[in-house]
Amino acid sequence: MCGTRVLGFGRISHEVARVLESCRVRVAVFDSDITRPVAAHEEGFLTGRSLDDLVEAHRPQLVFGCVGSRSFGLAQARLLPPRSVLVSTTSRNYESGPDELRAGSTTETDRGVLGTGYQLAGGPEVCVLRRGMPINFHYAESLSNRYVDLVLASLAVGAVALASRDKRLRPGHNLAASNEILAEAGIVDDYYRLYGPDTGGRRG
Repeated sequence: MCGTRVLGFGRISHEVARVLESCRVRVAVFDSDITRPVAAHEEGFLTGRSLDDLVEAHRPQLVFGCVGSRSFGLAQARLLPPRSVLVSTTSRNYESGPDELRAGSTTETDRGVLGTGYQLAGGPEVCVLRRGMPINFHYAESLSNRYVDLVLASLAVGAVALASRDKRLRPGHNLAASNEILAEAGIVDDYYRLYGPDTGGRRG
């Protein structure tokens, strides 16, 4: 059975661990915030207080970084079995430290859309999937620019509402007021008019 290591136990990493477990993958979880390994342990996942010890004992072939910062470096990569794969789910190539892996490798191999292979000096060959960029965005428009434009426009409308001291916006989460302000701005209507079914616009 393939072993998988999930770094972090927040919202995304929790879902990653749950899905992997449902596929009968052996999952180990590490998080520097002690409350999260406790939660992971209570759900039946293998956990540990030392990242190096957990990697050495678990020997995962697949490592998911879900922290949003450097979570897995050269020292840990050297403990992996041959041909292991490092995967990021966060917004940039922070998780596996490609510069550190490159500096500690004898050979770097471009594997096309798959990513980059590193033959570590005194260690195994590992593949950093999608060159360390997030697996759910890189090399695919899984979140289209149209949606991003709509999100940014909504943020701009919200900033204007806050700056103008809109009385509907009180401390806390004001979903109804936010929806009302966005509706008044007309940006969602404009989006639908530009890309909706009447124009032959495609989703995504």
